[in-house]
Amino acid sequence: MSRMSPEAEKIMAERFGRDSIIALATSENGAPYVRYVNAYYENGRFYSVTHALSNKMRQIGEYPIVAVAGEWFTAHGKGTSLGAFGKPENRELAGKLKAVFAGWLDKATPHDPCASDAPSRFSSDCLNSTQAC
Repeated sequence: MSRMSPEAEKIMAERFGRDSIIALATSENGAPYVRYVNAYYENGRFYSVTHALSNKMRQIGEYPIVAVAGEWFTAHGKGTSLGAFGKPENRELAGKLKAVFAGWLDKATPHDPCASDAPSRFSSDCLNSTQAC
């Protein structure tokens, strides 16, 4: 896979390094499924928070290749469930995502620190639709 240039990484961080809406595509039985998700970009990866039992997480578990699209870019990569917010290994990331998604996260998720809402990571080393990944 290709790596982004420092200039492209800077642009991605400036544009998506906060609560952003992107399209996330998964697949099931050869059919694509696309939905908008709130996402946060950092170091070549998009992070999102969703219920662990959602269709998107089930689809990612079965076939982890995903695609994402924003206003002016497309990319594909591997989707991963990082597990529950309350897991000790997610503490740092969960704190960051709680701050990024503060405008809506507490209203949309249970307050149980071990709830099954899981941060998800959609990573791609190729975030330019003109590059072959």
